[in-house]
Amino acid sequence: MHHGAILCVLLALGLVHANAAVSQDYMGMSLEELMATDVSVASRVSLRADRQPAAVTTISAAQIRHSGARTLNELLMIHVPGFFLVEDQDDTIAGVRGLAPDNNSKLLLLLDGVSLNADWFWGPPDAVLNGLDLAFIERLEVIRGPGSVTLGQGALLGVVNIVTRGSRSHATLVAGEDGRTGAALRHRWRWNDWLASLYLSDGRFEGEPYRNEGLGLQVEQGLSVFERNHHLRRGDYGHLMFDLDDGRWSLRAFRFQQRRDLYNWRRDRERVEQRLDGLVLGYRHGFARGEAQVELFHQIDDYELSSHGGTRAGAARSLIPGMVLGGHRESRSALRAQFRSDSLLDGHRIALGAEWTRLHAGQRNARGNNFLVNTQQAVLDEGPARLNRFNRWSLPGRTRVMSLFAEDFIDLGSGWELFLAARWDDHPDWGSEVSPRLGLLFQNTPEWRWRLSWQTGFRGAVGVNYSGGFEGDGLLREANFGQVESNPFFAANGNRNLRPVSPEKSSSLELAAGWHPSVNWQVEATLFYNVTRNVIGVGAYFIADDVARAEAVAAATRIGSDVIGDWGGVFYFQNNPGSLHHAGLELEAEYRLDELGLTLRASHSRVEVTSSSAGQFGPGNIYVAGRQSSPLARSFPERVNRLQAEWRPGGREGALSLHASLLDWPHWYPPVQENADGSSFTPELDGNTVLNLGLGYRFVRLPGWSIALQLKNVGNALALYPATSVAGEGEGNLGVPALERRSGWVTLRVDF
Repeated sequence: MHHGAILCVLLALGLVHANAAVSQDYMGMSLEELMATDVSVASRVSLRADRQPAAVTTISAAQIRHSGARTLNELLMIHVPGFFLVEDQDDTIAGVRGLAPDNNSKLLLLLDGVSLNADWFWGPPDAVLNGLDLAFIERLEVIRGPGSVTLGQGALLGVVNIVTRGSRSHATLVAGEDGRTGAALRHRWRWNDWLASLYLSDGRFEGEPYRNEGLGLQVEQGLSVFERNHHLRRGDYGHLMFDLDDGRWSLRAFRFQQRRDLYNWRRDRERVEQRLDGLVLGYRHGFARGEAQVELFHQIDDYELSSHGGTRAGAARSLIPGMVLGGHRESRSALRAQFRSDSLLDGHRIALGAEWTRLHAGQRNARGNNFLVNTQQAVLDEGPARLNRFNRWSLPGRTRVMSLFAEDFIDLGSGWELFLAARWDDHPDWGSEVSPRLGLLFQNTPEWRWRLSWQTGFRGAVGVNYSGGFEGDGLLREANFGQVESNPFFAANGNRNLRPVSPEKSSSLELAAGWHPSVNWQVEATLFYNVTRNVIGVGAYFIADDVARAEAVAAATRIGSDVIGDWGGVFYFQNNPGSLHHAGLELEAEYRLDELGLTLRASHSRVEVTSSSAGQFGPGNIYVAGRQSSPLARSFPERVNRLQAEWRPGGREGALSLHASLLDWPHWYPPVQENADGSSFTPELDGNTVLNLGLGYRFVRLPGWSIALQLKNVGNALALYPATSVAGEGEGNLGVPALERRSGWVTLRVDF
């Protein structure tokens, strides 16, 4: 799809609909209207925003447009208390409440309630979580903390539900500095009893060049990260969604496709591309004083890694543009049935349901590839045909997951409400898990409301831990954990057999209070205490002796059926012994003065490691750092402040609007460093204060038309950004140059 074609379509639609009405703007709604807005992510029976059983943040389309965020991950960091984006050498990681794993597999991403997560390794789709296109989102619903009780594995740290249904027709054009261009169109129409919707988007961003500092100085395979000439958030995308609904039957087809730089990566496979295709068929019907709903899902998830080939002039060597260095496909099918009723039992709102999911990993993608290598020379020497036989990214494997869930909200009278829920999930590799929730809601005056709740989340090891994969890169699958001591190279280094991996579990106790003293003010406070057990970290066994290592690599030494990596070792997933305890506070305040068109939102979040077992500080653990006697958050700032402001000089209906988003973290702690004498220390590093400004104007004589100017990082805050490392690679990692310099873009929008 080309920009010129979409531009013609958008302009034509704008002229046709010059008398259109403006779409719903949540920033312009009153507090009472916002509190009555439905929220679907945390509960299947309680939809009101002020009656949720968990800590939930909602972000409207207007807030998204004026946030200054380029990606979904960045948007969450700007708006959601307790959320912070952490970088590492090949991921942008969604950290929640002090926990930031080695990839995003412990955060669940939904599209209108349908899971998009892959099981084999990465979790949420990169094309969406790190996607440049935000125009298709009507609002976001975010659970801060575990959500497995309703949504199963993967909802360990949090849940993000992207809501698109209900959005009115609109078209947008965006253009800005550093090669930012994009266009999007959503058109809704009725056909007899059917409501149809089509969304199309296309765009690209060249991005700012990576700076020669921090992680950019690290060298591997003859090039530093800086010399590889990555650009921050450089990517291109094309998305499609089609919906058809007659009130009983519904059909959705979608495609998300994006290619972007892995801008912190120091090896040849420096660009990732994903294409996610999905189909959802749904049916709902009144039944037994309630409603029954059945949904059938199918997704095809293709990944590809390649070189962008843009090595800086004068670098030690150059890369071949567009050389494929890896690929993989996973397909997922699911059937979900649910019954919901508010009147089947007096005083009870209940939901019952079941899910069946089938996962098929290790398939070849659209280009016929299922392999992974680190260097372009491996492709030149071996060729794709051989690599697809001996360097498979994931070995073929099929998995099925069975789930049952139940939820009940019980009206106890006098403003009290009891909520109960539980979910059972069964997996052939990690077994059965039960996730419960228990809590109370209390509100007997309009000014105050309270919630006390306890809920849990879990995540089993990713699929490659069981099926195998990363052949040539040294992944040790669980079936071979017991073979380490029988290998003379590894036994000579004192390495021991590994234990099977148990699911990682987190439980959260929350006390929340909401204060609504007037039509202008609202204050929310959430205290939480989290206990995480069986933390799944990444570890590695490495042959330290140079001669022995070269001999082992040359002989393609095996541990059981797995071949060691070309770097002279194996990496693995393993539970850290003991438990990790976090405590924190999330404080939010909102002030609205509608007659002046003024809205202010501020939040402060603080999280601390209160106690931990000694095993939480082992090699490869990227959750925390420091000494057991003085634990510090590792690569996750302990304190983060947020402020959003909107001012419409003409009141709520004013044509002109000014917007500001401020994000502040005073300091952060990097992975453990070493002194010259071999002792360890954790320095305190400077944080940043990032300010984004926006100016919007709604054309009075062209109803539905508006224009917005966005300025990002106005103060040019460029201290090195928090970064973590995996497999014990923390030494020397004092941050990454991942913050963009001051830049701007313009968006033209028409709602019809």
